[in-house]
Amino acid sequence: DSDVFGPEVNFASKLGEDTAKPYEILVTRSVKDEAKEIKRISFERIEDTPPGADEVFKLVFSLGADPKSQHTKPGKKSFRKAN
Repeated sequence: DSDVFGPEVNFASKLGEDTAKPYEILVTRSVKDEAKEIKRISFERIEDTPPGADEVFKLVFSLGADPKSQHTKPGKKSFRKAN
């Protein structure tokens, strides 16, 4: 049985269907706190929070190169032409 339900799922549905704009990922404070160490993402607090939420954040993904990577620089292509 792989059904998932409960208050967390109901709230996620509200964020996805009622609050998020196309191509947005909205998360709660608990998700933001768990993901704080992930590189290339940041969060922006949004004002339009659905009922029952203290804070909601928009996930922002950076397409720039990983700062620890020595293989690419932001704005440079990271592939080589095949011989």
